Amino acid sequence: MGESVDPTSAKAIPDYLSMYLTSEGFNFPRLIDDDFFSAIKLLWNAKKYISSLTLLFTAIDTFGFIEFGAQNNSFIQWLDEYGDLRSINVTSREIWELRNSLLHMTNLDSYRVQSGSVERLIPAFTHPSMKTLPPDGNAKNFHVSQFLLIILPKGIEKWLTTYNQKREKIQQFIYRYDTIVSEARMGKYFNSSAGRRSR
Repeated sequence: MGESVDPTSAKAIPDYLSMYLTSEGFNFPRLIDDDFFSAIKLLWNAKKYISSLTLLFTAIDTFGFIEFGAQNNSFIQWLDEYGDLRSINVTSREIWELRNSLLHMTNLDSYRVQSGSVERLIPAFTHPSMKTLPPDGNAKNFHVSQFLLIILPKGIEKWLTTYNQKREKIQQFIYRYDTIVSEARMGKYFNSSAGRRSR
């Protein structure tokens, strides 16, 4: 997914990110995979689909923050900018409401869904090549495997390409990424701490 980015315009890359520097540039795809998708894929392969989906939503939250800053609608903005949802017939707003209901209430009915202003999504976990059955009642299917395995990787690739097109974004990425609690940072901190204790 994506390509390495030449970091020549990036100043003072934090130590925990230095492992992603290569002779070809900064390996954004590997960082994103290590910090987000390795855990998502572990849960998915263990058939813990709802847990995998909630982690996926927090990943999009983070992508939105990195791209647009601390805005209430950065999740929707990121999907609108980089995720082509037409093939699965859902909107970024509908996915946002599913995200809200799953993360905050562990159900499918956010307040806007309950009010009828946004359609209810039913997560469907099936093979990407298979169509989903029409849901019962007033709802729409959300083809999660197509979203996770096809749409989102293309969106991330499109997003990461912008860092080669707009060099000034690299510093913004580093600054904002440095404020999140990531596997890359915590893993390096844990390994360093364990090393000090073992001496």
